[in-house]
Amino acid sequence: MWGDNDSTPFVAFARHGLAQELDSVRREALAEVKIIASRDYARAALSSRLDTSSGRRLLSFLIILAGKEEALMELYSGSGPLSGLYRDISKRTLYRDIDHLKENALIKIEGDIIEAGVALMSQFPA
Repeated sequence: MWGDNDSTPFVAFARHGLAQELDSVRREALAEVKIIASRDYARAALSSRLDTSSGRRLLSFLIILAGKEEALMELYSGSGPLSGLYRDISKRTLYRDIDHLKENALIKIEGDIIEAGVALMSQFPA
């Protein structure tokens, strides 16, 4: 009556679903590790300046930026999420901060997009 008790197709289906889910979890975990590692790297790179307001501002900039991108024009115009850090500070300071972060490879700028640019992060394939 029940004839064929072969469970191979079901096991193959379940194995395929499990493999997809594990890959998804791996990608999510690596994305979080990249954010945590970039924050730790930024904290270490700026450690000598963290007792100053500019150092704390730079670290906050990198923490907010970690794992995201922002258009430079939004930052310069005061409409992006990072622009709140520069609300009562001159544009010249903003330009100086961006130059400092870029020179120390803490950010990278491609076209109009600014993102965290820690070389360490390229060691983790997504």
